Amino acid sequence: MTTPSNGHKGHEEHPFVMPEHAPTRHLTRRPGDRNFTRKGFDFHPEVFLVSGGLVLLFVLFTLLFQAPAETAFGAVQAFISGTLGWFMILAVTFFLLFTIFIALTKLGSVRLGGPDAQPEFPTFAWISMLISAGMGTGLMFWSVAEPIYHFQDPPVIMGAIAPNTADAARQAMGITFFHWGLHAWGIYALVGLSLAFFIVDPKNWTGA
Repeated sequence: MTTPSNGHKGHEEHPFVMPEHAPTRHLTRRPGDRNFTRKGFDFHPEVFLVSGGLVLLFVLFTLLFQAPAETAFGAVQAFISGTLGWFMILAVTFFLLFTIFIALTKLGSVRLGGPDAQPEFPTFAWISMLISAGMGTGLMFWSVAEPIYHFQDPPVIMGAIAPNTADAARQAMGITFFHWGLHAWGIYALVGLSLAFFIVDPKNWTGA
């Protein structure tokens, strides 16, 4: 369309592109600008109420209908582990390879906070927090309990395996490394990148 209001030949503008002179106050958004921030709270109403309501429904269903809940959750777990186990392994492997790809390409040098952004904590502190808070509690217990559990009661993955045997021990360690090795960190990294992608203003990215 054209805008010849000033007597000169107007320039063509794409009908779906906002003109530079158009008001943009209603398009300016910042993370948390719709949060509820009264009486010491700070949360997004829609996200908090929907997620909190779903959690509350699950808890009430479990407490009020314990036997049906046990049957239903057991059936869902059996279906996921028995039917979709291959998909979970494939998906987690893809997540790990994808994060490695990002780290090794030019995308790995993108600094989301801008050219002058600095980490809030040094590298050693970040690693300490990741290990102690992110996986420390689980590793203290499951690093020993999980391989012993699978050793004594091997799950049927590649066929039935007799318990308390060398084959059961090898499968138990493989499952443990899958749950607590690089694959788990691939999931953590991908979720962290996704959150950072939506939190940081793209105008502050640098290095791509």
